[in-house]
Amino acid sequence: MDELAFVATPSEGVASLWDLKSGSRLSTMKQFYGGAKGFQKLGREFLFSTHVDRPAIHVHSLQSEMPIARLVAPERITSIAVSDNGAAIALATRSGHILVYETATGSLRASFEAHYKSINVVKFSGDSCVLASGSEDSAIHLWSVAELLDAFSVVDGVVNVHRPFMSFAGHTLGVTDMCFGGANEVSRMYSVAHDRTMRIWCMQSESPILTVLFDTALHSVIVDKLENAAYVGGDTGSIFEVDLRRTYPPSVNHTSGNIGREFEGHTGRVHSLSFNMDDTQLLSGSEDNFAKLWDIQTGVCLKTLNPFLQSSKAEGVTTSSSAGTGSQLAVPEARGVTNVAFIPLPPSMQTSQRQVVRMASAVEAKEGYEDEFLTFKSLLPSLLGAPYLWSGIPLKRYKAADTAEIRYHHVMSDEPDLGRPLEALGGSQLEERQALCDALLGGTSTEQVMELDGKSKQSEMEELQRKVAMLEQEKAVLVAKNEELFTLAKSQV
Repeated sequence: MDELAFVATPSEGVASLWDLKSGSRLSTMKQFYGGAKGFQKLGREFLFSTHVDRPAIHVHSLQSEMPIARLVAPERITSIAVSDNGAAIALATRSGHILVYETATGSLRASFEAHYKSINVVKFSGDSCVLASGSEDSAIHLWSVAELLDAFSVVDGVVNVHRPFMSFAGHTLGVTDMCFGGANEVSRMYSVAHDRTMRIWCMQSESPILTVLFDTALHSVIVDKLENAAYVGGDTGSIFEVDLRRTYPPSVNHTSGNIGREFEGHTGRVHSLSFNMDDTQLLSGSEDNFAKLWDIQTGVCLKTLNPFLQSSKAEGVTTSSSAGTGSQLAVPEARGVTNVAFIPLPPSMQTSQRQVVRMASAVEAKEGYEDEFLTFKSLLPSLLGAPYLWSGIPLKRYKAADTAEIRYHHVMSDEPDLGRPLEALGGSQLEERQALCDALLGGTSTEQVMELDGKSKQSEMEELQRKVAMLEQEKAVLVAKNEELFTLAKSQV
């Protein structure tokens, strides 16, 4: 499967998609101000990003240059996580609170104080059953997602109070990043902190099963799916490998223990790490303003991406290790390249050029949620239903500037696409489908959309029942004629 590289540079307020084969930038998303842990994917088309300075969340589409929605948060969000099954979204705040939303309804299911200091990172386990939170108070708490989604259940007149079912207290300074092991579901968890250690935890014990000491503070960690090796991003720009196939004492020094390689190339703090689909390549983002692609087997840097639009360097692949220019935010977590990720090539971008074609200038964009502040309750159900419609072809609604005519455009074309996938419908069905399309892309509430969709489906069912009744009548006529012919033939014999 083809994959694109997602690279975020909040100091310039942009994020971009890159073709790693050619090293070229495919598209750019603006108003992206997420910190090092303020980015998450929802499905294959949508991205969430927090704002490092404001209590806000932006929702981006891979097919839109500007955010499709802006959400107001109760306070500044430090980290965001989306469960792998898409059922829940968790937000962590500067005051130590966690908010959990149910994706299907957009409703707030839990809001509680998890730590007494700022939460740096929240992560869901691979089976979406456990939520982990790591804080500046050096503690790691594990929460049951099932209990969080049942947050407002009342037992004997008392509202459910959330408590972690497991806590890890081995770190001595603030926890900066965590990840769950891929091979054994939630049996192991990996964490790094300012105390220069990476610790491996087992769900059956509150003590770490392995502590690896480094000579620099750590900010990112990732482990491959088979848990053969873990990779840690340091404050000095180095990426350290920890070979997990060997046997170690409970505590080991990375330098003297000879437990893995060191990937050198970045000159600033490594904010983010990401594996490709088959764990053969590693993508890293650093405070030095560059993203690098590494080959895991050889440890060689295959490509260096310079995503800064204002940089004097040529756009695309570079060979220089000097940092590009660009205005820097005051928050350290927002400097340079803060987030990188491999993203599967979306179906709507699977063309020969793999470029998003800009719409014709004669068409004025009228995207449903632009410049509106929404709540999760009104946004999330629409994200689940709006972009794919009925045939899987994403459409956008536009209003022609000259005639004020509403048209539907395929996201990869500048030609009106009203005929697909609606061309097979006719009469009242076409009008009902158009009304439903307007509702889905125009911000209508979920209940109204469901009502419109129900009416449309009911109309289709009635049409089908009429056709069946006509066929039954034709069948009865044919049977009667056959009986007459049979009687006539019998009388002649």
